[in-house]
Amino acid sequence: MRLTLLSVLYFFMSGLSGQDSLARTQVQGLLEAVHDTLVYHHPFTQDDAGRQLLRNTLDTLLVTAAELPGGDSVHLASFIGHAAALQRAIGDGHLELTSSLPEARAKSLAARQRYISVYDTEDAGFILTRPVPTGTGDTIPLGTTVLQLDGKPVKEIVDALTPFAGLNDHGYPEGASRRAAYSISYGYQRLFGPRDSVLLTTLHNDGEIQNRWINLKYTFPLAKPLSKKESMLIPKTVGLMDLKWLPEDSLWHLRISSFNNGRYKRRKANYYKELKKIFYIINNRPNNGLVFDLRGNGGGSIVKAMEVLAYLTDTTFQYASKWESRSPDAGGKGLFRRLSYRYLGGMHRKDGLYFRPGLLKEQKPHKDKKRYDGKVVVLINETTFSAATMLAHSLREAEGIPIVGATSGGSINQIYGGRFRYFSMGDPGIFKLRIADMNISPWRPGTGNLVPDYEVPVTRDVFLGKRNPRMDMAVEVLKGDILIK
Repeated sequence: MRLTLLSVLYFFMSGLSGQDSLARTQVQGLLEAVHDTLVYHHPFTQDDAGRQLLRNTLDTLLVTAAELPGGDSVHLASFIGHAAALQRAIGDGHLELTSSLPEARAKSLAARQRYISVYDTEDAGFILTRPVPTGTGDTIPLGTTVLQLDGKPVKEIVDALTPFAGLNDHGYPEGASRRAAYSISYGYQRLFGPRDSVLLTTLHNDGEIQNRWINLKYTFPLAKPLSKKESMLIPKTVGLMDLKWLPEDSLWHLRISSFNNGRYKRRKANYYKELKKIFYIINNRPNNGLVFDLRGNGGGSIVKAMEVLAYLTDTTFQYASKWESRSPDAGGKGLFRRLSYRYLGGMHRKDGLYFRPGLLKEQKPHKDKKRYDGKVVVLINETTFSAATMLAHSLREAEGIPIVGATSGGSINQIYGGRFRYFSMGDPGIFKLRIADMNISPWRPGTGNLVPDYEVPVTRDVFLGKRNPRMDMAVEVLKGDILIK
């Protein structure tokens, strides 16, 4: 795996510019800086075993750093790929190391926002998830297989964007690679620098390979702002909480895309009132079941997530079975934050251990008339993560609710979450390192990542609208056409 990644990064060498490099003499110091920051701040390294494992990993990285491609300089992508062994040793999918974007480059990338988005399908390789207009006035259709960007294989670009990028508890990489593929034109420009156009090599159904230029510097037409009255007519939770009726099968489809507090706050939406309204609607129409869709939900508030469980179970439950840390950051930095964490967040400290007992208390389900007691199936995918993974796992543990989809990047055993701090690495701030402050285990923890009861691959037909095998499987399980495991 390491040699493969090094060969990929070597392939990129000729395309990266000098501003994306650091002196080879800086590599050892930066590796040690990342290691030392993790040792001091990360919950994993607050005991001897964790520190020793990370030290052993660093020692190996220092020895093998000589294998990094390049002469007197090492490119940032190469360094991140090398340092990612530290993240995999910890197994923390919230832990990320990214190169810092200078303001000028950030503005330049923002001006080149025509996204090329691809998905790695079971039957057709990487395909376009949306049509792409070309520089000659025609359009490459959705579902077209993409082989290369500027002569560089798509798979190798995705592999270079995946290390140390998060969404990979226990080192499981599929969530990070799916996210990288989804925004490949943006990630490609982060690797190679902003550009006005890119040469897209595609494979068509008749076997023909075509090369066409795609204009990335695209000015979107300015939409007329909505009036206040028009804004009020749009539900505040559109795109966050979407409920649909499936008349052919008399089923409800509820998709919640995020439990992030900030996203609801920006919409001025009351998550709990909206969820209550949704289950009132579900309960007041006769139906054959509920497809609860958590695909692409990257998590957020565990309290928000587990509120769904209160509507779907008749047993008591906990938000988590463990929520603690000996990290010096766990209690908050500065007097104001420490007081806020203690009196608003319920943070306690005893013998150097920070913990939140309120999250470990038994929670009661909602009353019978509010709860939904019909059949439920949960949909997940590789980018279902963090609190969303904990919720899906808890639904299966509490009610035996089957899960359909793909193995998640999220753990059902050991999760690092809570609040995040960002640390500047290198001079002058070449990298940013994101570290969570809490050590968390879900209610009734399991082992490894969340694995569905029914693993269903994605094919090209999903994007062409011909069929949706994961949704089809969920419906078949609800209807009883598939034996529940």
